[in-house]
Amino acid sequence: MAFGPCAIFRRLARVAERRPGLVTAIGLGLVAEGARVMVTTTRGGPVPLLGHSGLAWFDVEADRAWLLLYVAWVTLCGMLLVAGSGRARRARAAARRSLGGRLRTDARSGRTRI
Repeated sequence: MAFGPCAIFRRLARVAERRPGLVTAIGLGLVAEGARVMVTTTRGGPVPLLGHSGLAWFDVEADRAWLLLYVAWVTLCGMLLVAGSGRARRARAAARRSLGGRLRTDARSGRTRI
């Protein structure tokens, strides 16, 4: 079981096929994390990563380059997740519009269509 960035994005793409709203929420959370760290970096003081309790506290003056790299990476990942979930949502809607998609949807839900 691989946990690299590519493997994680592939798994999230498969989850987005079934639950695009969940992946959108994760992506927006990552974008919000990047914005929060960026605001804290410009304001000064210690910066916690991943929320207020945080994984680690960083000093803005000593770690400014690493924090800006973290902001760029987290924001990019969040935007990719939001874009991927939008693509999955459109594909899901197109499948439902087609006859085969409607029949598959009915077969999964157990409803019969005349």
